[in-house]
Amino acid sequence: MSTSPDHQVQPAQRATTARRFFPQLEGMRAVAAIAVLTTHVSFQTAAVNTGVIGPILGRLDLAVALFFGLSGFLLWRPWAGAARSSTRADVVRPPDAALPPPDTGVPAPGAASSSDAGVPGLGAASSSDAGVPGLGAASSSDAGVPGLGAASSSPDTGVPAPPAASSSPVEVRGAARRRASKPGETKMSAPGPSRAPRPDIGRYFRHRIVRIWPAYIVVVVLVLTLLPDAKGADLTVWLANLTLTQVFVALSLTAGLTQMWSLSVEVAFYLLLPLIGLVLVRLRGDRARVRIPVILAVGVLSLGWAWFAATLPLADGVEPKNWVFGHLPWFVSGLVLAEIAATVEAAHHDPASYPGGLRITVALSANRPLMAAVFVVAYALACTPLAGPTGLGELTHLQFATKMVLGAIVGYALLAPLVCATGPFGFLDSPVMQALGRWSYGIFIWHLAVLAVVFPLFGIVPFNGNMPLVLAITVPLTIGVSAASYTFIEDPARRWLNAREAVKGSVS
Repeated sequence: MSTSPDHQVQPAQRATTARRFFPQLEGMRAVAAIAVLTTHVSFQTAAVNTGVIGPILGRLDLAVALFFGLSGFLLWRPWAGAARSSTRADVVRPPDAALPPPDTGVPAPGAASSSDAGVPGLGAASSSDAGVPGLGAASSSDAGVPGLGAASSSPDTGVPAPPAASSSPVEVRGAARRRASKPGETKMSAPGPSRAPRPDIGRYFRHRIVRIWPAYIVVVVLVLTLLPDAKGADLTVWLANLTLTQVFVALSLTAGLTQMWSLSVEVAFYLLLPLIGLVLVRLRGDRARVRIPVILAVGVLSLGWAWFAATLPLADGVEPKNWVFGHLPWFVSGLVLAEIAATVEAAHHDPASYPGGLRITVALSANRPLMAAVFVVAYALACTPLAGPTGLGELTHLQFATKMVLGAIVGYALLAPLVCATGPFGFLDSPVMQALGRWSYGIFIWHLAVLAVVFPLFGIVPFNGNMPLVLAITVPLTIGVSAASYTFIEDPARRWLNAREAVKGSVS
């Protein structure tokens, strides 16, 4: 990473550096959304049953791991950054100096806010935010789930990012407490060390709700009322799908909406994330160095979920492997990257200041050929029986745990160079990929409904081949519907919330 001669990044440069990877993440969210669409087309045309290419196509379901990693990264960055920010500082403002503008949550003019966090398609945030299948930061999505992520240079995670250094003449120094203010200066104290800095949780939840549900509810209502294979659903199916609790309700996944299990997991992660943040809130300052080991330990511990879940007294048809606890390793890959990014930024991108083995970790993570090789090896292993069958086959507990590990490695290998290496990333930065990134949440939530219409509309028999033709028809139709969803539902909802918060901020 580049630094100035004295290893200090100038304020405006630092703000730019801190946000430089969001366009690449938006492009990566688009890759994940198209991968999810492709694996579902390959399944419904029986292409997953063909020779060597079948397992490769079927294992594109690891795009969900990528969405979850996006959401974990985008949504956790504010918590990771807060752990490394000063807990007490005196702010000395020279006369007539302008204070930095308040964080209203309103993006710069023309910037589309994010989602993944990764939710598939969310992105952080992402949200989706980010993710999920279907989120990122959106974030979302997002990420997260496909398509929830940020469409702009900063993700709409619903949580203000840690304050970047401002170019305004505001001097922040801990030593200022020990000297008298000059005549005409105003002295203000930030919260003392007994109060740990933390993101605005209320704002976080508001942005997650507005990012996910408006478009999602439209999809659910249209599918359950118009799609022949989904019509006639009972009240339980309606409520489970509208509330995104499908993974907890037996037999509630229905035609045109079966991919929403991952969005349900993403939403559960949204609820869990602030709890994780509050548990780790005291690991800040000098103690922040143990945050990555603690997060990794949680991920390792969650690998035993399949064995534990098998002991739960659950109704027939409920699959606890699809709960968030089983998929934590996929989110953990993003959380670890967020911790790395926050540590690097706190050290002003000066490798000599990185703690412990971080210098080696960053160097390896930024090595694009190395991460590409790691991705290929992990993905190839995931295509073998080690990670269980593709499609709807039953996984043993060990196969499920193995798939979680390999998915986490795949997600990390794809995201790490975007976070740790300097750009450009021409393909991901391209206007086409940026547009698809904005629409990725829509691609995730709409593609199965579109696919269900393509077969009868074009006289194609499901599970009987014709994958190239079905894919060629489904991709453009889904992109068109998703673009409309973003333009008329997702973006207006986001802008409404931003405008509302801007008004509240100006009043307060």
